[in-house]
Amino acid sequence: MKNLYKIILVSVFIIFGANVQAQYQSIFGANHTVWKTSNCGALGAPCFVDSTYTTGIDTLINGILFKEVTPRRHSPFYVGEDTSTGKVWSFSWSILDTIMEEMMDLSLNVNDSFLFGDPGFGFKYRVDSVYFENSRKVIRFDHQFRVTVVGQNVPMVNLKMIEGVGLNVGVDMQEINGLGVYLLCQEKDSVRVFQTNEHPTLDCNSNPTSLPEESLTNQIAIQPNPASTYVELNMNGLVVDRVEIFDVKGSLIQSFNNTADRLDVSKIENGIYFLRIHSIEGVISRKLVVSR
Repeated sequence: MKNLYKIILVSVFIIFGANVQAQYQSIFGANHTVWKTSNCGALGAPCFVDSTYTTGIDTLINGILFKEVTPRRHSPFYVGEDTSTGKVWSFSWSILDTIMEEMMDLSLNVNDSFLFGDPGFGFKYRVDSVYFENSRKVIRFDHQFRVTVVGQNVPMVNLKMIEGVGLNVGVDMQEINGLGVYLLCQEKDSVRVFQTNEHPTLDCNSNPTSLPEESLTNQIAIQPNPASTYVELNMNGLVVDRVEIFDVKGSLIQSFNNTADRLDVSKIENGIYFLRIHSIEGVISRKLVVSR
């Protein structure tokens, strides 16, 4: 009988532990996550679909695994989560300090307040409703922002935290007040898992209405890729300080200072790697495959 009680207790512990570990859906895919947003520039610039994505370069911060996220115009930052509490944080380095900001908390209730950003420069908004939509918990705030479309009447949208997705402005905390940005869809491991059609003119399949400002990522060409002995980088005028090669575990494999346009990868084992390119315009991460 004692042994039976032990088995029951162990089973309850295992079930309860599993529920604690995964109470909420993860905002990340197993290998790769992409958030696609509208991007409407100032001064009459055309609107187009923009992408923010995880790079595969992860780091452990305060016991939490953070994934590197590369947005279009800013330096990469890190996003980590605790699926047992529904909390998500962003972490970035500045010239003077390291900055960790809480960006989601799915345990919030109606009338709770949440501070977006740091205490000195952030914005505090109140939860006005909590509900479920398509099997996802949604925390909606009383703050509204305008979905920008140049030259058109556009809707006002409430700021939301969406389980398994992120904010309805994507994951870039710098866009928290909806400065021309609205989340269109999310893809996990190349599968579209979330989509909204609230933007007046854009969806995830939209093409630019005219040539947009090119992102740093798209300015760099890597050839050949897959590579066997060398990689040629076409920087298109970007001034590069150094290039680093990381493996999928985030370990630095090789570093090139004041690099030329040609990198020797002949001593690197076959596999998937990530180039981290440091330029004066920002840090760019690109996937590299070594195969012989």
